[in-house]
Order: sequence, then C-alpha cells, then structure tokens
Amino acid sequence: MTPLRLARLLRLIAMLQSGRGYNALQLARECEVSRRTIFRDLQLLNEAAIPVRFDLPRQTYRIAPEYTAPVPHLSADEVTALLLSARFSPLSSHEPLRTQSQQAIAKLLAGSPPRLRQEGGNLLEACVLGSNESMRPPCQWEVFVAIAEAIRYGREVRVTYAGEENDEADPPHRTKFAPYRLIASAGRWSVVGRSSAHRAIRSFPLEQIVRVEKTDHAISCPPRFRTPHNGVV
Repeated sequence: MTPLRLARLLRLIAMLQSGRGYNALQLARECEVSRRTIFRDLQLLNEAAIPVRFDLPRQTYRIAPEYTAPVPHLSADEVTALLLSARFSPLSSHEPLRTQSQQAIAKLLAGSPPRLRQEGGNLLEACVLGSNESMRPPCQWEVFVAIAEAIRYGREVRVTYAGEENDEADPPHRTKFAPYRLIASAGRWSVVGRSSAHRAIRSFPLEQIVRVEKTDHAISCPPRFRTPHNGVV
C-alpha cells in the first residue's frame, strides 16, 4: 500500500467517525479522488474489519458508532486552525462555552508534542478578541443554548416567539418546533426547522424567540433536507 493511499484511508476513517454522514461524492471531493476510488477504499476498510455502514434513507456512509479506533494525531496546521477558530469565535465570550473551550484547548495542547505546546501557548497569548457584538446571538443566551442542545440531541422543543413586528398588541405565539439548522449569515442568526403551528418548514430569527422549553420527543432531520443559503425559508 502506498503512503498516499494509507493517508487517504486514515482521513476517511476520521471523517466517517466524526458523527456525520458523507455520501460518495462528498468523500471523493474531500479526498480529491474519483467516486470509484472511494468505493474501493470503503470496501478495503470493511475487509479490514472497520464497519462502514450505509444509511439508506440519507444515502450516506459512516462508521458504526460502536466501533472505536485510535484518534489520528493532529498536524501543527490543524491544531493552529482549531486554536484560532476557538479564540476568535464571538461565542467564546459566553459561559459556559468560554470555560469549556479553554479546557478543550488545554487538553488538546497537553497531548501535543512539546514544541507544538509551546507554539500553541504563544499563539493563544497573542490572540485577543475585542468587542464583536454584531455576531453574537441576538437573543437570551439560554435560548441559544436550548436550541443548540435540541439539535445536538435530536429533540423537539416548544418555542414562544414574538410577532414579526414586535407589536405589543400582538401576543406571543407558541409552536412545537423541530430544529434542523442553526445559521449565522451576514450578521443575522436564525434557526430553521419544522413548525407544528405552520405545518411547514419555517425560519425564526433568534431575536424573535423569547422562550424555549425542552421535550423528550425525538426528531430527525429529513434525509434530503437542504440548508437555506442565507437562513431564510
């Protein structure tokens, strides 16, 4: 086996274990090879007792969740990209994301080679995020976290939202809501999903949502759901 193919197989394993599914075309684009090559690689992984599963409704591949494998070491460029993304995210100014982000960075650097630990520490010390109010979620922090957790765990929520014109004479509305996508685009935050009150896919600006109540009702995003380009349905 050539070093190039070995590197590609390791990359495929990392992608297929990431928690999301990929179709053959997406894998081919990420690895810069043909779909035929991807199919051969997937067959090789299965022959090596790595259980690659095909999700028929979603038309995607992923490694069976019960399978565990050593996590590949990150390169210096990959670590740098993660550090910069975490440091300059406007969400990092909010608790508990700030503390959790700092803990994750510390764990990442602790498992890195000494030189990378030193370079990473120097980078973090030199990076400062100033005021960036325009990209912070324009809603109560509890609302943002509740929506994000509902998407993470695949749960429906009950949403209370204000009228579009914020008219005091127009009382808040309520709906059961299955959130599919949380979108930040051009300084605007919105959540897209299915609203029971509207019986359709709807987009709600986060600033319009005043309350989110959790439920135990499991949901899943439709297999062929397409994310709106700008968060507007």
